[in-house]
Amino acid sequence: MRYCLLALCLCLSMRVWALDVVFGPDVGINGMKVGASYIQGIIMSPKMAGSPKHADIHLETDVHALPGNPQGFPATDWIPGLKIHFILTKANSNWRYEADYLPMVAQGGTHYGRNIKLDGPGHYFVTNEYSPPPANGLFLAKNAGPGVFPWWKPFVRHYQFDFFGTGKNGGY
Repeated sequence: MRYCLLALCLCLSMRVWALDVVFGPDVGINGMKVGASYIQGIIMSPKMAGSPKHADIHLETDVHALPGNPQGFPATDWIPGLKIHFILTKANSNWRYEADYLPMVAQGGTHYGRNIKLDGPGHYFVTNEYSPPPANGLFLAKNAGPGVFPWWKPFVRHYQFDFFGTGKNGGY
């Protein structure tokens, strides 16, 4: 009985976290590890004009340096200053949402993300276009001593995921 009560107390004291739905396995490209996922919609600060009041998901893309990154970022460091545009569509529908990811910090670390109100359950397609930091004003040192390799050219990654709804209490 004592063990049952202890287990119950532990369960009640644990904080419930949003499930991270990974739909884009990490790939190495241009000295970076790039992946995609979503979690339940979050509260963002400051509030963004045009953001949905009740987002279904918080769409994310993580971009971190791989060992030997040609732009000088240490392994596992977040790559700042990227311009990442996405197009989100729903299968068998004309529904479409297009925007740029926002650089964000959360308990899990820095990432690029955006709250989105989806068009209900269904199969979704995501196209991410990754542009190097000069698009947002981060530049390179190119002289002989401290210089690094030039930025990479923009590239595109395609993803897809199934969304079944937010479920009870916002969980997936």
